[in-house]
Formats: sequence, structure tokens, C-alpha cells
Amino acid sequence: MDDVVLEISRSSIIMRGGPLLFAILGLFCFFAYFLLLIKIAFPLDREVIAVVFVFPVLLLGASWIVFLLLKTDLGISSDRPVRFNRALKKIYVYEHSYSLNPFREWPVTVKIFDWSDVDAKIYCYKGFTGKVYMQRFSLWLIDRGRSDVSGCFQLMGNWPTTKEMHDAWDYCVEYMESGVSGVPACEPRNQDVTFRRSLFHYMRMFDPTKDGEKMRSRMTAGDWSFNLPFLLLTFWLFLPMGVAHYFAMRFSPAVKWPEAVGNESLSN
Repeated sequence: MDDVVLEISRSSIIMRGGPLLFAILGLFCFFAYFLLLIKIAFPLDREVIAVVFVFPVLLLGASWIVFLLLKTDLGISSDRPVRFNRALKKIYVYEHSYSLNPFREWPVTVKIFDWSDVDAKIYCYKGFTGKVYMQRFSLWLIDRGRSDVSGCFQLMGNWPTTKEMHDAWDYCVEYMESGVSGVPACEPRNQDVTFRRSLFHYMRMFDPTKDGEKMRSRMTAGDWSFNLPFLLLTFWLFLPMGVAHYFAMRFSPAVKWPEAVGNESLSN
């Protein structure tokens, strides 16, 4: 951050680790099925001929799913930053496109918004697993003059409380109006990839370090009642997802802005 540009990370809106974890599980299940097929199919019997001929179709389908999951976690940039430019009164949103075809290039694009046309909205996502009720919040910025998907973007997401959303938006507004002198000092995001931070990425309240302490200090009694039961029941899934998150962040490509728009977003 300086008097011209405030850049905000959006790494929290990308669910890293899950696709990689399920890709590994998919490979394991496929090879287990392959070994089982060999065991029951040879010597070849009429009753299993149909299964043998179906195998190539299953191979193609499994390959497509595994490649899609791997590319989702390892092929998309490690972050999707947003730049607020005070001088130009514009917002530059870094996006890495993706599709259901893992064998084509997924290009980097940049959305540009006029600051005066943007509103902020908080959305709540609720769900019931059959045992516990959970909710998460996300902060979206929306262009009042656009009605399609290109007219909005998610600034923050997957948070158990709304306080961070209000604080982030207030900070952006104060910065765009007054610059660095108008906002409180803010410690830059720690961009180091460590195993501990990844391990607790989806369970920040359980992190025994200062990162977890900060999260716990912001949580209300309602937040604890909503999220603690859910995480206690699902930690067996989120722990391996945290391990996969570490490898996904290690090997995913770094952010690389298109040269022309990248230079424009930093200009005054």
C-alpha cells in the first residue's frame, strides 16, 4: 500500500487443497479398481467381458476428472489480488479463468471497475449437514450499472463472522477517500507458505499460535455455537485438506499481471 495503490489479497476465496486431495483419492481408487479387475478377469470369462470393455470408458472419465482437479489446484495462480487505485479511481481485479476442459489454457484476465459505481454486499451461506447447522459469510463488490457476472467480484469469503467484512470495506472506503493518512496502520498479509498455517487453514480457531488467537478473539458466542460443532465433526476431512493446501500453494503459479494493465493499475 502507498498513496496511489492498495492491493488486497484474495487467497481466502480459493479453496486450495480439496481438489488435490480428491485427485489423489481418485487415483488410489482407480488403481485399486484396476488391480481388482485384473484379479477377477483373468483367465477371461464370459461373465466379466462386459466389465473389461467398460474399463476404457472408465479410464477416460477418471483421467478427465483427475486432470481437472489437479489443474484446479496446481494450475491456477496462488492468489487473485485486487488493486484499488486512488489516482485513477478504479479497481483492478485479477482473475484466473477456469473451465471444465483441463487440456486447454486457462487465461489470466483483469476486470476493471469505476470506484464510484461500486456497492458492497455481504452474503450469508447457510447449510445443515444432518447433524449440525453452519454458516459462512462473503463480501462482494457489485457494479450498479452491470447485470451480468462480469459486473461483480468476491473480495472476501468463507469467514465465520461478518466483522472482517465490515472492517475490510470500511478500510477500502477510507483509503480511497483519504489515502494512507486516513487509515490505521495495517500489518501486510504474511505471504509465506508454511505447513502449520496450511494445516489450520480451514480450522483457524484451532490454530495454537497468534494467528488462531486473533481469530478466536473476534468470534462471538453465536459464532462458536455455529462453527465449533461442525469443525469437531469434520476435522478428519479438513486436516488432510490442510496438508494438501500446503502442496497446492507450494506448486501453484505466482501472480503475473498482464503487462499493460498491470502497469496501468499502478500508475498515477
